[in-house]
Amino acid sequence: MMLHVIGAGADGMACLVGSRGSRVLLDCGLPGSVLRTRLETMEVDPLSIDAVVLTHEHPGHARGLPDHPFRTNVPVFASEMTCRLLEDPVNGIEAVRWHGVASGETIVVGSLELCGFPVPHDAIE
Repeated sequence: MMLHVIGAGADGMACLVGSRGSRVLLDCGLPGSVLRTRLETMEVDPLSIDAVVLTHEHPGHARGLPDHPFRTNVPVFASEMTCRLLEDPVNGIEAVRWHGVASGETIVVGSLELCGFPVPHDAIE
């Protein structure tokens, strides 16, 4: 298993988790161009990202989606309310496939299993 912290701070949050050839980006809070550069510096092809999981809708966690460097129709997993809010065309996020998940539901991406849980925060859900 590997974990790379791509960004964690005021500029945005993004972590890459991987196992046995599967790669998931946890949060996408950095601009797409910054994500692309940092992934390439780590010798990770942005097109090799299998999915994106958003913890919530705040810009520091979702800012990079409108100009993301990933493959077309990359799956994006988030809470139902986060998906509904961000998939609105006014947000300019295209070329992703939204998947709403309930708290406690397991997300399976290749060899990775992820399970979310609620945390009190000023997010939509």
